[in-house]
Amino acid sequence: MSTNYQAQYKSSATQQWQTKTYGSEMGCMQELARLREKYPFARVIDPQGRVVS
Repeated sequence: MSTNYQAQYKSSATQQWQTKTYGSEMGCMQELARLREKYPFARVIDPQGRVVS
């Protein structure tokens, strides 16, 4: 299992999540802000696969 957080996005509800970046929680939260400007669906998940934001 990954030891990093993941910033993920998708363009529609029916698409699969795409991982934009791996890294620290802070780095992924910063990427999340950028993803939310471009995509209607964006999230950050923790190393256990739980949605953080």
